[in-house]
Amino acid sequence: MTLTPIMIMKIVFLPLWLLMVAGFVIFAFLFRKQLACRKVDPTYPPFNRIFKDACISFISPLFFYPSSIFFAYCVVMHKGFVYTDIHQYGIPYFIFSLLLAIVFHDFYYYWMHRAIHTRWLFRKIHRIHHYSHNPTALTFLTLHPIETMLTSLSIPMCIFLFPINVNALIILYMLILIHAAYAHNGYEWFTSKLSKQWFNNAVAHYFHHKHAKVNYSYYFLFWDRLFGTLDKKYEETFDKVSDRIQGKNQAPTEATVCNPVSN
Repeated sequence: MTLTPIMIMKIVFLPLWLLMVAGFVIFAFLFRKQLACRKVDPTYPPFNRIFKDACISFISPLFFYPSSIFFAYCVVMHKGFVYTDIHQYGIPYFIFSLLLAIVFHDFYYYWMHRAIHTRWLFRKIHRIHHYSHNPTALTFLTLHPIETMLTSLSIPMCIFLFPINVNALIILYMLILIHAAYAHNGYEWFTSKLSKQWFNNAVAHYFHHKHAKVNYSYYFLFWDRLFGTLDKKYEETFDKVSDRIQGKNQAPTEATVCNPVSN
């Protein structure tokens, strides 16, 4: 039986979209008071922006499929350096290649992201994502189809750069989605110095949506630090949000009931 796009949407993307909607409802309504101290920006976008994000994010995941189909083609036809037997290169190399793929995706995404922030490409492709200045759980898949395909392009690129197991690429796909959901959710869940210094957390990515030409990285902040694109007020704001979460100061809303955490 051949899967049609509608069947794919029902089997894969509809549950993902419903999970995003459920996450937004949980954060914004059911536990709004309890989680307010974790909210990076205490305000919420207007309903029409939220509705538009929900509609676009329902369609855009379909455009991950060109890279997925090419990935499957390379596995079946033995193209590139992708392999299926995890013992062919051993477990240590499997872990190394996964880490290498993560770093490569981050490096690729940093420069791809900077490229689509140039005037013409931003206007034609990336602007739709930046209509949300205060991102929510519905924002991370609010993408132009071309940007969706560009984001996932690093996976087929890895196949032709170095030997990598099919399971490592599947994990990379999952990490791309999970981290994007976290970075856009609008709530900070990690308050450690390690997160502040090196990871593109919810606070860091909030500044990207607020100011646009800063904080381009995907997973890590070292590219932004190296190339001078880290927002100057990011660390100060991260400290304020962290102190608020740990009860050292009050949230700017009525809900300052978060329990102290030590992440």
